Amino acid sequence: MPGLKFARVCSSGLLLAALSVAPSFGQAPTAAPAPQATTAPAVPAQEKPAAAPKTVEEGFAQLEAELQSPPPGEGLTPEQRSEFIKTKVQTVLTIIDKTMALKPDDEKRKELIELKVQMMGVLGRFGDEGADKKVSDYLTSLLSDASPEIVSFAKLSLMMTRIESILELEAEARTKLVEEIKAEILTGEPTVDKMQVASNLASMLGYTDDTKTSAKLYEDFAKYFSTSTDERVKASAESFAGSARRMNLPGNTMLVTGTTLKDEPFDLAQQKGKVVLVDFWATWCGPCIAEFPNMLALYEVYHPHGFEIVGISLDQDREQLTKFLEARKIPWIVLHENNEEGSNKTADYYGINAIPSMVLVNAEGKVVSINARGEALAEELAKLYPNVKAPAPESDLKVEIKTE
Repeated sequence: MPGLKFARVCSSGLLLAALSVAPSFGQAPTAAPAPQATTAPAVPAQEKPAAAPKTVEEGFAQLEAELQSPPPGEGLTPEQRSEFIKTKVQTVLTIIDKTMALKPDDEKRKELIELKVQMMGVLGRFGDEGADKKVSDYLTSLLSDASPEIVSFAKLSLMMTRIESILELEAEARTKLVEEIKAEILTGEPTVDKMQVASNLASMLGYTDDTKTSAKLYEDFAKYFSTSTDERVKASAESFAGSARRMNLPGNTMLVTGTTLKDEPFDLAQQKGKVVLVDFWATWCGPCIAEFPNMLALYEVYHPHGFEIVGISLDQDREQLTKFLEARKIPWIVLHENNEEGSNKTADYYGINAIPSMVLVNAEGKVVSINARGEALAEELAKLYPNVKAPAPESDLKVEIKTE
């Protein structure tokens, strides 16, 4: 019986349904408007709970069936879908507890524990106000477990819950917490679990304005994980090193070279004298495309004054990319390496592991922002072009994009 690993769980019908309607963690679902139909759609009938598993293998089979079950159909209100999914999650939690009672080996038990923490988190997304404490208490109870791997998982998971609070802290308290968690990560041997926690810590800190501290954090992690004998972990060191370069960009020169869709060589250094937005994106990235209306509107205003956009596409299919750009009449420069992996040497060099990622370079060739998205881009351009009349912030700064 295959294990219920994280990636597999996240692809289940149940989890996809949950994430599609769940509000932010810890917030109650917003009530939906009353349906227009005179008769409310029928809520899918919940199946009768399966009998308690008699073996660990049977328990895993029941979990597999529940997790892979299809989400509720169309026509339900958000509240009805929420109730359906919460009941499903409770069923999963019950099966987990009954399977745990059968005393599985440590490997299976760790999988069940990981899944239980996930399911408790899903309930938190659906308004369980005590979810944070329940998860924390459960993980704390595991710190005295006889299995070193489960203790390690609990410690790292508790770190993750602490990481989530970073953005709510004042600078001094945030710095103290980051240093504490970093010290815990760097103690002992580098592992895959530690790599994931380190990535989350560094990424969260990257949302603050403290790019120097964030860069140092990435550098320390790059050095630490490079010593691992696990190739997966060792490979992450290169990504951490790249992210450190990205965090060190403000005030410095950015290196961007490549080939345009017209098969012409490109070097950002040749754009000196222009303000340039470097946009890492892909056609399959919804948030990337959501930035386009704002980018098009700003391009129309500032391009005559020397503003340029350079899109670095991480798409695999060049033909599809070309059709996409032509259909939407995108006017700016787009670079693409035309490989089946969708990789890009500049993206790798700067550790781009999430898109969109947008970097703004001034006319002197120095980076002024590594988070130039949405309103932030408009604000930065207004500073760089003080004599250019731009649309007022409250106006509709959008240009329609054709979708067909």
